[in-house]
Amino acid sequence: DGSVLFTARIREGALAASSVGTRRWRSGDAWQHHLINPRTLQPSESDVRLAVVCAAETWWAETLAKVCVLAGSEVANELLSRHGIEGWV
Repeated sequence: DGSVLFTARIREGALAASSVGTRRWRSGDAWQHHLINPRTLQPSESDVRLAVVCAAETWWAETLAKVCVLAGSEVANELLSRHGIEGWV
């Protein structure tokens, strides 16, 4: 709907986002998307629809954002905290 969810100022490092809201399509009666759970080989069904992560390097921010979406909110928040990484899940 075009709403601003948050703003971020980054002095150094990188900000990356991953979401199941884009790159999706219908297959029969179900929606599919591009983030595949490696355990099931099916699109992720976690409770996280969007993750935004700020890290020192772009590849790390992008990796963590995708892992947060795949793993779900409980694991995602613990993972970010364990690595001392700021993020929004």
